[in-house]
Amino acid sequence: MAQFVEVEVDVETGHVEVVRVVSAHDVGKAINPQSIEGQVEGRVIQALGYSVMENLVTDKGRILNPYLSTYLIPTIWIFPKK
Repeated sequence: MAQFVEVEVDVETGHVEVVRVVSAHDVGKAINPQSIEGQVEGRVIQALGYSVMENLVTDKGRILNPYLSTYLIPTIWIFPKK
């Protein structure tokens, strides 16, 4: 698996915009290609969320964020459709 992400960063505000994602995978013989596509897309979204949205604060393995109910994670509604 290899991925490339092109981003634009506003150096004054720190705002990051993801312009393009390229993801290549060697999955062998795909029994269900649609399932594999979903897995790849889900992992890309999870990685993007972790890198540009999430702010999990820990100390020695203990989570310090006060409320996980208000913790911002990516959902399908914030990403554009193909």
